[in-house]
Amino acid sequence: MYKSITNKDNVKYLIVSFIVISFGVLVRPILATVMFAYLLVYNIRKKPSLRSYISIIVPLIIILPWVYIVWANTGKIGLTSLMPKNITNHTGAFLEYADDEFSRMREPYIEERDVRGTHVMNIFRAQAAMRANYPELTNTEYNDELMRMSLSAIKNKPLLYIRSVLTTLVRNHIPCNPSDEFRPFRFLHP
Repeated sequence: MYKSITNKDNVKYLIVSFIVISFGVLVRPILATVMFAYLLVYNIRKKPSLRSYISIIVPLIIILPWVYIVWANTGKIGLTSLMPKNITNHTGAFLEYADDEFSRMREPYIEERDVRGTHVMNIFRAQAAMRANYPELTNTEYNDELMRMSLSAIKNKPLLYIRSVLTTLVRNHIPCNPSDEFRPFRFLHP
């Protein structure tokens, strides 16, 4: 299956594809899992060589400067500073199960979610009201609090989170329960 990839003549293809995926990772961090799974299979199927190390180093040269920028601005190591917002595409459906210590953040979110009829991409509409309850926090501290709220909901209802993630994967990364406003393939849903 991977014979064409491990063939010496096709190593250029492997490196070029990782460069393309690396730039894609900067836009869509989930592609990092694709890249590293691909690298893992490549290196398991083949005795490690200079070429295989180059296939690992080249993407890291592209990605690590961005990770540094995120770290320098937020103090967090990661590919994005939006993770606390992105995770609400899953946890937003059941944030009422987050601990009460997050009520100042949770209630405006739930109110907006109920008005819209969906939790998908709701964070961007609800965040002004949520943020207003935390004027003392920096943006990074606010994002930390948002992440803690989502983790609290996951801790209290882990199966709801797992179901949401699996549903999203099956639906090809379209968050579950999309609203009419967020249906990229409306022609498929008469």
